Amino acid sequence: FARMWFPWKGMFVFLPEPDSTFSLFSAAEGLRLYALAQLFLCINATTMMTLAFMFGCFNMKPAAATVLALSLLLFNLVMESIPAFQQYRQFLLIYHMRAWTVVFAEPIQWTRVGGSLLVLVAFNFTCLAIGVTGFQLRDIKS
Repeated sequence: FARMWFPWKGMFVFLPEPDSTFSLFSAAEGLRLYALAQLFLCINATTMMTLAFMFGCFNMKPAAATVLALSLLLFNLVMESIPAFQQYRQFLLIYHMRAWTVVFAEPIQWTRVGGSLLVLVAFNFTCLAIGVTGFQLRDIKS
């Protein structure tokens, strides 16, 4: 429906702090980068899901596991916004989940994107392994 109302023109990207980005793209380049950003957002959704899965494999209700996972991510977001912790941003999970915004920077910092993706994939596999181990070790009757 947006295509009917708005002409097919370029893409304007402005992302404020912490990773200030200002870019202008042609329609084709903007669509390509948007699709690439969506791929990274799928990895972010997988990260949230594996974190909630890990907590859900322990003896708690599924809703409590989801709230705990979201609380952990919110805690990371708050810690990142505190000025005293600016030098430790790269150790927080939310910093690596924000790698999708780097796709819109010119030039794209592929080393940061690749490093963040490696951290997220390692985090996902770690949460999955801890969750499966916790599920196997717990008593099914409890």
